[in-house]
Amino acid sequence: MTIDSFTMIEGMWRGVYDLRPVTIICNPQNKQGKTTFLRGILYALGYPIPSTLNLHFERIEFTVTITKDNKEKCILKRLGNVVDVVCGGKSKTYSLPCGQYELHRDLFGIDNELLIDNLLGAYYFDQEKGWTLLNRGKVIGSIHFSIEDFLRGLSDRPCLEEYKKRQVVLREIDKYKQMLAVAEYQA
Repeated sequence: MTIDSFTMIEGMWRGVYDLRPVTIICNPQNKQGKTTFLRGILYALGYPIPSTLNLHFERIEFTVTITKDNKEKCILKRLGNVVDVVCGGKSKTYSLPCGQYELHRDLFGIDNELLIDNLLGAYYFDQEKGWTLLNRGKVIGSIHFSIEDFLRGLSDRPCLEEYKKRQVVLREIDKYKQMLAVAEYQA
């Protein structure tokens, strides 16, 4: 997938950016909007990205034009928690956060939830932490990354049910550990 253009509209202000054929976002000075620009693109693609200081993404209308790997052009418009997508003449609306899996499945052509959950961490670089793939943990905001889940998703083995069962067992173990700690404290 390639990002062809990006537009931000807030009130009377409108920023239109053509990103073809290749765009490098750089400026040696801080506070010039590089992070805000990248976060805006990710927010427009349906991720729950936090706004930067003095900016409220939920009030801004974002439009991103992309070309999918199959050469199909798509236009995504996001305002608040609603993303309208026009792809190949077909229109579809996604309500976030509930529709995030479906949106990303349709955009990226991926059905595996483990892979979709960890995709952002595979390509996002944070200016303080670097590449999330190498440092694990939090990607940005409340989005987490797990290299184990990412690799599980890449293997495309049908292990999602086993993974969910394992998560339930791990939560139960945590609950029992907390109960034990309370019992030890009372004793």
